[in-house]
Amino acid sequence: MKQSSIHSDFWLDEFDDFDSTVAVDSTTRLIRLNMSRRAVANFVSILTGKNIPVMFNDSGDNMTDGKVVYLSSDIGDPEDFDSLVGLALHEGSHVLLSDFRLVIDLWQNIPRSLYNIAETKGFSKTDVASFLKTILNVIEDRYIDQFIYTNAPGYRGYYLALYDKF
Repeated sequence: MKQSSIHSDFWLDEFDDFDSTVAVDSTTRLIRLNMSRRAVANFVSILTGKNIPVMFNDSGDNMTDGKVVYLSSDIGDPEDFDSLVGLALHEGSHVLLSDFRLVIDLWQNIPRSLYNIAETKGFSKTDVASFLKTILNVIEDRYIDQFIYTNAPGYRGYYLALYDKF
């Protein structure tokens, strides 16, 4: 048995012979991609306890609206799986732990005095709200990642791969 640093090896055994340098037909590549995406989506379902759809796209942000997880990661090589699973777990943890209403409430509850100060520095109301949303997201990201990292130790390798890549 080969030694590997890929955390996903135990569930990617069907890819033992996968070598991205060897040409395979497009049907085989699509089947592998579909199997991989289904496996990644299963992690989100297991974490959340809900049937949350995971949509993959070629570009765009990795995000969730609380109902769907959107991922833009490419699954080209087996080494990509761990960071992709980590990313899916991160977005899935938002479904579990984030208060999506808070962002809407944040926009409505920023004191006018803060906007006034920002305007004297050349920042618009949209700039202020966007900045505060970003700060909230960064803090929330660390909170949810720490929560999952602490309470689901089996996922730690995926989170480490996520942080290594991104």
